[in-house]
Amino acid sequence: QDAGEFKFTLTARIAQPVNPGWIEKWFQPRAPEALVFTRTLPFISQQHLGFRRGTISMHAADWKPTSSAAK
Repeated sequence: QDAGEFKFTLTARIAQPVNPGWIEKWFQPRAPEALVFTRTLPFISQQHLGFRRGTISMHAADWKPTSSAAK
C-alpha cells in the first residue's frame, strides 16, 4: 500500500516426465537459477489506480530520467 522498494523473484519451472527413462535422466536439463531484482515504486495514487485503471511505473535504484537537452 506504500511507495518504496520492492524485491521480486522470478523462478522458472521445467516440466519433468512422470516415469523418466534412462535417456530422459541422462539429458535432463538443469533448472535455471531464480532471477532476483529490486524496483522502486515512487508514489501511490489511489485516484490513478482506482478511477483511471492505470499503472504506475517502477524503476531500478540507479535509474536516471533521460534529458531532452542537447549536450
